[in-house]
Amino acid sequence: MDYIKPEMTHDEIVTIIKNMKADYEDRVDDHIIKSAEISKARRDISRRIRELTEEDKANGTR
Repeated sequence: MDYIKPEMTHDEIVTIIKNMKADYEDRVDDHIIKSAEISKARRDISRRIRELTEEDKANGTR
């Protein structure tokens, strides 16, 4: 409501809404990318832990 004023034209309001939609979509995209990066890092860490655990078992240590 801070962006839309009673004296604005329809076109001005539509422009504001389009800009807000684009900003929202950019934030969603950023969130998806960050989430994917975190998931990849988590998988890499899990894989490395599994490898280290297997190495410990092969070497007879815990």
